[in-house]
Amino acid sequence: RVVLDADHAFRPDDRARARQAVQDHLDGKTDIHRGEYRLCTKDGSYRWILDQGRIIEYDEQGRPLRMTATHTDITERKQAEERLRVSEERFRALTEATTEGIVFHDQGRILDVNPSLISMFGYENVSEIIGRGLLEFVAPESREHVLKQVQSGNTQLYEAMGLRKDGSTFPVEAIARLYEYQGRAVRVAAIRDI
Repeated sequence: RVVLDADHAFRPDDRARARQAVQDHLDGKTDIHRGEYRLCTKDGSYRWILDQGRIIEYDEQGRPLRMTATHTDITERKQAEERLRVSEERFRALTEATTEGIVFHDQGRILDVNPSLISMFGYENVSEIIGRGLLEFVAPESREHVLKQVQSGNTQLYEAMGLRKDGSTFPVEAIARLYEYQGRAVRVAAIRDI
């Protein structure tokens, strides 16, 4: 029999969730349980645990008799996830605040852009740009030049002609660097309408 009086060990905002998960398990609503909770340590700090359990024996009426559970300390993983979330949030805020257009591309295929680039090229939303080829946004007379910059891995400032959605062209300055994005090395370019 499981005693649910250990609530004090759980962080207050996890208590109700943990209690409900165990109760659902005991009521037979779930055969397998999996939850992530914070438990208080002796020194008053909290550690994240992964709680996994399953019912292994039922009585004649189908009520749970015995269950097994494992608890794994996942604090380091949760801290890494939080650091990554904060970093991504900060990065997103910076790319959205800049007036320069920012484009992430992998071998010329666009992975992501910021709002300034969307506006600069006359588009309304990111879905019109993601997945397309980088050269589609370069005026025909500049495509060979831009392609050479990308293929050579150039990290110096250069000029080219951009191509808007409406077909008009405009001069731009671009500078690119290699950057790790979603676990892979891609080029990120900053583009300024000049």
